[in-house]
Amino acid sequence: MSSKKKFTSEVNFGRALQQLRDARGVTQEDLLPRSSRRSVGRIEHGAQVPSFRTIDRLAEGLDIHPLTLIVLAYCQTSSSTAVNQLFEAVKSDLIELVHDKDRNR
Repeated sequence: MSSKKKFTSEVNFGRALQQLRDARGVTQEDLLPRSSRRSVGRIEHGAQVPSFRTIDRLAEGLDIHPLTLIVLAYCQTSSSTAVNQLFEAVKSDLIELVHDKDRNR
């Protein structure tokens, strides 16, 4: 069974971006070299979904790994329990994929 079915979460990229900005003390204007203020605002309000390229740029502006932003978008809370549950789900998926690959050889 896929871990996605076991781990229910509403993806909220905008909330994650806003939380990380607040935690880092970064304003929307501080991200202007990476993205427009309008784009950041639209992402934070859920009106725009960022591309991978935009995620990379925003993460660079926040001085974090892009996966940190993605992980927090999938966690309804930024608690260590929620993050650990997501990591366990991803780990389970990766183990299953490797097992399936080995089995199909």
